[in-house]
Amino acid sequence: MADRRGSGLLIVRAWLEPGTDRPVRVRITQVVDSGEVQVATASSVEGLTAATAAWLEELMT
Repeated sequence: MADRRGSGLLIVRAWLEPGTDRPVRVRITQVVDSGEVQVATASSVEGLTAATAAWLEELMT
């Protein structure tokens, strides 16, 4: 396995919005070793899963 010294931070904030078509809202704040901050949003478990996977892939490259 390659020697990786990078680190990152993933913050997930989720809340419910009852009465809407997609009652869950998620704000995803991603920080990688370079200090770059990216903010994304999702309205499903699948969206959160995809954002998390993308963040991990970026961290590992």
